[in-house]
Amino acid sequence: MKAANDAGSLDAWQARRRKRLNKPRVSRSRREDRTLHGITFASKAEMVRYQELHALQVAGEVLWFIRNPGWDVLGVKVYADFLIVWRCEKSIALSGSVRVTVEDVKGKGGNPEHRRRFERNRKQVQEAWGVAIEEVIR
Repeated sequence: MKAANDAGSLDAWQARRRKRLNKPRVSRSRREDRTLHGITFASKAEMVRYQELHALQVAGEVLWFIRNPGWDVLGVKVYADFLIVWRCEKSIALSGSVRVTVEDVKGKGGNPEHRRRFERNRKQVQEAWGVAIEEVIR
């Protein structure tokens, strides 16, 4: 006879339970990944911001942008969502000048623990690299 905590019996129990509930398996965080143009985004807010930046790039306001730039802070890799190179207006700067921003996209009503981690990482990147990460809330 198999033990009650045997992995095989646990898998069988989970399969029976899913069949009984007749529901598809859902990720632990219940977050659905979003895909656009073959690119998978971690959140819908990040996908919408990507669409906005792509439209601004086509319009000529954004020269280029990259997704998920990272910095090494105290041996840990810290990532933002977008690094954007904006075209400056001639009245603001000399011709050919650009403005660079780093953005992290957040949805409304985020997890307080994630918020504290973001604030800590943002301060560490600012101190170590001199890069200011702007928060974009959707």
